[in-house]
Amino acid sequence: MTSHAITLAAEAYALHEAYAQSSHSRSDDLVAKLGEMETFASEHGHGEAGEQSIRHIRAATIALASVSAGSDAERPGLHRTAITITLSAILAFEVALRTAVGGR
Repeated sequence: MTSHAITLAAEAYALHEAYAQSSHSRSDDLVAKLGEMETFASEHGHGEAGEQSIRHIRAATIALASVSAGSDAERPGLHRTAITITLSAILAFEVALRTAVGGR
């Protein structure tokens, strides 16, 4: 279980980095990975940290979708915001993981 969560987080970081490098990149793979993380957090999360992780992941998914929906003028700002919110979601997932395994 723990190794799968670590793998999910590592893959999400890699996808996040690729997305952050280009304002023209698509977020489909990152959104799919966030979905996997949300499912994992729903099934294995514990307490407030698990719930917080799920809320952050959902916010990141919405932020990424807003980039596509935004106008050309809005996209650069939305892209930067989505990058920040997505990184926050990945970090919240890691905190929930550490909480679930006893703070290690």
